[in-house]
This record gives sequence, C-alpha cells and structure tokens, in this order.
Amino acid sequence: MGTIVDLIGKTDEQAVTELTAAFKNLGGKDQLHVKGSGDYRAVISGFQNSHWGQFDWLPIRVETGAWSGYLAAKSSSFASIVQIMESQHKHCDTMYVEAENTLNGGNETEGKVLMEAFIWNMEVHFGREEQILFPAFEEKTGMTGGGPTHVMRAEHEQIRGVLKEMKESLKEGDYQRIFDQAETMLILIQQHNSKEEQILYPMLDQHLGEDLEQIAKEVQLFVL
Repeated sequence: MGTIVDLIGKTDEQAVTELTAAFKNLGGKDQLHVKGSGDYRAVISGFQNSHWGQFDWLPIRVETGAWSGYLAAKSSSFASIVQIMESQHKHCDTMYVEAENTLNGGNETEGKVLMEAFIWNMEVHFGREEQILFPAFEEKTGMTGGGPTHVMRAEHEQIRGVLKEMKESLKEGDYQRIFDQAETMLILIQQHNSKEEQILYPMLDQHLGEDLEQIAKEVQLFVL
C-alpha cells in the first residue's frame, strides 16, 4: 500500500506543500498512498508542475470531495506516453488481482470497493486514449477510419462489454461469475495492451513532436 499521505481537509496549497515534502523522503522503490478532499486537479497539477517526469501518478478513485491514488518515484526524468500508459496498464492489472484476492479471502466489503475501483480505472484508461491520445494521433498522422486507433476503439468496446457484465455480477454478489468473466477479460486486455505498448504508444511518442509534453501531462491528470 505504501506510506499514507493524508491531505483530507487541507487547502490545495497546503496539500501540494505536504505532498512535495513526503515525495522528497520517498525511497526509490516505495510509493505514497495519497488521500485528499480538495480540488484533485489543482493539487496533482500543482505537484506535476514542479516534479514533471519524476513520478508516476496512479489514481485509485476520484470523486467530488474525495480522491485517492498512488504516487511513485521514477528512476528516469523523462515522461513519455509509453511510460505513463504502461504504468497504468500495470496499475489496472494489480488492482484486479488485489480485488479478486480480497473477495476470495472473504472480505466482501473491501473486495467490492477494490473491484469497483478497478472497473473505474479501466474506464479512465480508455478515456485517456479516446479523449486525448487517439484524437492527437489522428490529427498528426491523418490515420482515422482504417488506422490503429480504429482497431483499438473496437477492442475497447469488447472489453467494456465484459466489464459491464462484471459490474452487474458485482451488484448481485455473484463473485464466482465475476472471476469466470474476468478470464475472458484478461485475455482481451493482454492482447490489447501488447499492441498498444509495442506499436501505438511508440508511434505517439514519435509523432506528437513539440506537443508531446503537454499531451503527456494531460494524460497523467485525466480522470472521469
């Protein structure tokens, strides 16, 4: 889980200051579990402005007046689309495993929270691509109808179909059905992520040019 940084009740300015201080004391392989109640974008973008390229930000859940996520230090000082999006792929994978293990362990309340957070993070991931990355790629390359983003959008809809079924099973408390549905989902995600990491994301880093840094920052901050 990492060291907890409780920013609940702090002003945005106080939150940025405390987050910065905690980050300075962070070990290379450690991470901070950040909890806040203020303006999510103001706090994380304020931190991002002074530490760009030095960290991974992995949200758990962001709602009005309550948000949380993991902040981890990076070994390199450059933030590419490949690095940011690969980190979120791993984050989503880890969240699913934690949710399944928690439900299997009999902690129904916490397990449901974790599974809901996993599904939310998958939608955040798709939103990062569909609302920011794919349009930017299409504008730069002119590849639209038959290009790689068209294929990725179609695969998103496949995965969304399974996530919808999992969400319905979660509401019904049918956890075994969730695990069965997840077998299909995990195969789809593995194949999908491989295409993105090996082909699409490197193409984005290559073609975005001088817009790369600003787009990468927006991607890192994006939530639903």
